[in-house]
Amino acid sequence: MKKNFFTIAFCLINLNILAQNITISGYVKDAVSTENLINATVRIQGTNNAVFTNEYGYYTLNIKQTDTITISASYLGYMTENKIVIAVDNKNINFNLIENNSIDSIVISAVKTIDKTKEIGTHTLYLNQLKMLPSLGGEKDILKAIQMLPGIQSGNEGSNGIFVRGGGIDENLILLDDVPLYNVNHLGGFVSVFNPDAINSVKIIKGGFPAKYGGRLSSIVDVRMLEGNQNKLTGNFSISPITSNFSINGPLKKQKTTFMLSARAFYLGAFMRTFTFLSLEGYSIGYNFYDVNSKISHSFNEKNKIFISFYKGNDRAIMKLNDFMYSNNSDAEIKTNWGNTLVAFKWYKILTSKLFLNTTIAHTKYYYQNIIDYQNKEDTTIFKVYLNTSVKDFLLKSDLQYSVSNNFKINFGFNTKFLIFQPLYLHILYKNDKYNIDTSYKNNEITAIDNSIYFESEFSLLKIFSFNLGFRVTDYFADYKHFYFIEPRLIFIINTSHNSAIKSSYAETQQNIHLITSSSLSMPMDIWAASNQDLPPSFSKQFSSGFYSNFLNQKFEFSIEAYFKTSNNLVSFKEGATYLSVIGDWTDKLETNGYGKSYGIELLLEKKQGKTIGWISYTLSKTTRKFENINFGNEFLFKYDRRHNLNIVVTHKYSKKINFSACWIYGTGYPYTLPVARYDIDDEIYNDTWLSSDQIVVFANQNEYRMRDYHRLDFAINFIKERKKSTGIWSISIYNVYNRKNAYSYFLKKNNGQWNIYQQSLFPIIPSISYSLKF
Repeated sequence: MKKNFFTIAFCLINLNILAQNITISGYVKDAVSTENLINATVRIQGTNNAVFTNEYGYYTLNIKQTDTITISASYLGYMTENKIVIAVDNKNINFNLIENNSIDSIVISAVKTIDKTKEIGTHTLYLNQLKMLPSLGGEKDILKAIQMLPGIQSGNEGSNGIFVRGGGIDENLILLDDVPLYNVNHLGGFVSVFNPDAINSVKIIKGGFPAKYGGRLSSIVDVRMLEGNQNKLTGNFSISPITSNFSINGPLKKQKTTFMLSARAFYLGAFMRTFTFLSLEGYSIGYNFYDVNSKISHSFNEKNKIFISFYKGNDRAIMKLNDFMYSNNSDAEIKTNWGNTLVAFKWYKILTSKLFLNTTIAHTKYYYQNIIDYQNKEDTTIFKVYLNTSVKDFLLKSDLQYSVSNNFKINFGFNTKFLIFQPLYLHILYKNDKYNIDTSYKNNEITAIDNSIYFESEFSLLKIFSFNLGFRVTDYFADYKHFYFIEPRLIFIINTSHNSAIKSSYAETQQNIHLITSSSLSMPMDIWAASNQDLPPSFSKQFSSGFYSNFLNQKFEFSIEAYFKTSNNLVSFKEGATYLSVIGDWTDKLETNGYGKSYGIELLLEKKQGKTIGWISYTLSKTTRKFENINFGNEFLFKYDRRHNLNIVVTHKYSKKINFSACWIYGTGYPYTLPVARYDIDDEIYNDTWLSSDQIVVFANQNEYRMRDYHRLDFAINFIKERKKSTGIWSISIYNVYNRKNAYSYFLKKNNGQWNIYQQSLFPIIPSISYSLKF
């Protein structure tokens, strides 16, 4: 079948080779910040001949030789720029677009569904408008905005985890400047590592994956950092109830070398230990996190650029206990650290006006450490525990893009990674007058090599049909075994009119690493494990199809998309197993060869122009899992199955000084498992504890019950004060306006001799105020 697929692809490509005369190419940039505008439209006026800029803001427009034409460049939220060109030979034409701040003719959107490119299930977030939306604690968050798109669930309330089309939290390939990050959370999952002041663009792909992407089953989140202003020094300072943030960017050498530096920190950590020490007798608790983004860009000329990107984020929690365990002479200290480090070098080379080369060399690391230190001064007992897990990733990749014509493009390249996994290292020291125990346990360090090559072609036929045909070949080597996989990719588009299209896609993907977690959030103790002979790679197949349309002079955009996805070789803890189970042969504590199925319908209606803009997204879906030894081998609902999910987002620009926004979110309650009976082993045993070693508890079928439906309303208002050289913004945000008591979890409690189920709610109404100053 795959042989026939590639034969058809080859034939269609050869039918599409077209002659071209001259090439117009160049960059589209923000006129003030000089940042590249990704996915901007460049069009020959009066025709349907249009192309989009790539991830570096570069475009190539192939046209027939003629006398004079008008070329326009446009981008949401910016004024269109037109240029008259004498099209007799190859030319380099750059566009510098001005942001549109007009009240009457504003054209903005916080999210855009790209319906004119050869993509499906793809959304782009625009950061300027994203910052206007309500937020929890005044902290603007990219991942929380992504949660309001169709087909994406949020996990538990307040969490920035994303579960895409029934996939797990580890099935998202999250890239920062083309380099993967393995942990994207601060503050236990309530704040993401992405600082909006350091980000240029965000794109998420849920289906119809281009062949250049691989390694995950469910989604691609492609985040790109700012490069820095080429002409002047600019910056931003902001403070919220959670963090303080400072960023600065500008030229090191005008028009040649730029820099960007951004730092963010949890400033309340300095007060937590003092406050808890004074308010909690014998206890003190401290917590802080920070992240730093930086980037240096150098342009040798317009065809030859290099970039150096850096990110480091760290969380640190500490708890001190004095007079611990009912002794006046014992102390304990528990420290937990986790974080990411990323360094990348990129070289972008325009070999010809039609051929581009992008090469990346990078290193990324995720680590987790836990240290317990207990001392008893009476009997000189010392008890120390050190626990560590980590994953290191060394990356070399190269991508080439060749534009044969406006209707025919070829992309190909390779990706090689060397990975080092340390699933668990544990060192225990127990020492007193009688004992001296000093022991270590270490899961075998696993190394893996992940190689892949890809090829894809984008072409059109008869101005009606468009195709993106490609494949990705993966060779994953670990534990003395090769795992080969061929991943076909197909996107087929029928342009039913100038403003509408029907799109379909099919994609197969393979994932060679697994996240071993029993938590809903991407919590610190996440353990990344390499696939091997006992833990084979996961793979999925996804088909999607939908209708996309712009109407009313492109003020509105509508899409409806259906999908069906299956996943194999999924992994989960065995029933009753926990993180502590990984001590020993941890693969024996896992259920493997799991099967997942997800299908649904997604709708998106978006208003993109005017004073009032926004979108409505709705998802109807069902997701199930099946493991041989879970739920007696029967199929059960996925923990984050949400049958109905509705998001309404509205932003209104009242004037140049005031704008406000509101978000209403509704979702069916998540499934959960409920104990239904308890038997005492000893009839005389009677206590108020449901779970006891002296009792047998009988549970219902896995995830047979559902929590209460979830809904809440958020509201924000922004006051803007423009000065000669700076702009200040006061933001007032209210989370959960009508104080809905949404279920975070359920627990059992005995009341008047009867066991009852009680709901644990986490977030009541939370007002917050933040301030930012842009200069």
